[in-house]
Amino acid sequence: MTPLNGNGNGNGHRHLRLRRRDLPGLWVWCAAVVAVVALYARQERGAVLSGFAQETVAQVAAEAPGRLHDVVVAPDQKVEAGQVVAWLDDTQLKLELAVASAELRRLRSEAERETAAWALDLESDRRRFAADTETSRLDYLGARADLASARVELQGLEATLARSRALAAQALTSQATLEADSTACQAQRELVAGRQEVVTALAERLRQAQARQGRLEGAAGAPSASALPAALAAAVEVQETRLQLAELAQARCALHAPAAGVVGEVLRRPGEVVAAGEPVVTVIGERALEVVAYATEEQSVHVAVGDQVRLRRAVRGSAPIDVVVTSVGAAMSALPLRVEPFAQSTVWGQAIRVRLPEGSDVKPGESFRLSFR
Repeated sequence: MTPLNGNGNGNGHRHLRLRRRDLPGLWVWCAAVVAVVALYARQERGAVLSGFAQETVAQVAAEAPGRLHDVVVAPDQKVEAGQVVAWLDDTQLKLELAVASAELRRLRSEAERETAAWALDLESDRRRFAADTETSRLDYLGARADLASARVELQGLEATLARSRALAAQALTSQATLEADSTACQAQRELVAGRQEVVTALAERLRQAQARQGRLEGAAGAPSASALPAALAAAVEVQETRLQLAELAQARCALHAPAAGVVGEVLRRPGEVVAAGEPVVTVIGERALEVVAYATEEQSVHVAVGDQVRLRRAVRGSAPIDVVVTSVGAAMSALPLRVEPFAQSTVWGQAIRVRLPEGSDVKPGESFRLSFR
């Protein structure tokens, strides 16, 4: 029995010596753990919150009331931005559009006839004014020629009168000859004055004719709305407006996806009457734009817009995403079921939202853990 006790005591002392020898290594390991924890605490502070990528849901609604003719998409179907997802019945609008188009064609045809008549009248006036201008010009030129001729003749008569006066002073000619030359010269002067008045009057007539022709040429060309009867021009304008409204109403019968994504729900079926603004189809965006998390009343997390946040996906090995807080809920609200799935009663918290970077591959609904830096 003694050897056994001796062996046992020896082994016990040997194990004690081994444990004492390992103590320094254990202390080093503990110090390293403490350092890592301290470093982590310096980098990330506060509570770690659970959140999820908020899906972007767009509702495709009718802009005007009507009866749903067809829905051309199904749930979970991918759609592109601007793709038609449903049609409203446009039978009545097609009839209104046809009537409006026919009436507009009639009014435009009448306007074309008025335009043609206007063009004929314009051409007639152009020719008449041109003829008046040319006649006035010829009369003016003829009067000027007659005036010039009368002036030349007057110069000759004045020269003859001057010679007769010189001869009469020398008693080389009779008084009767002098008086006859004087009478002839005075008559020619009156003739020149009369022709000068005629030239002046014809010059004014020519100026007025040229002004009328100039105004006519300035108004020539394609007739404007003012050249048409006021009632006809107004009727054409009103009918064009009616046609545009009918075309716009028909275009609104096609309901388009506002953005690329996946059809979430089809809320209405063909044949149902929908009101203006009533959703028909929902489209879920392909990419999440933000992550929302909730801080409960017990957590007492103090967060402000602009605080730095690190997002970590639930999937291990994924790279963290550094973002900032974009909004903080102004009031407490009930937490969604996916945030507190095992809660026995309603849990209240404050919504905290962060916007994802442009080009991120986060899908709507992905789970995240948020830690504040």
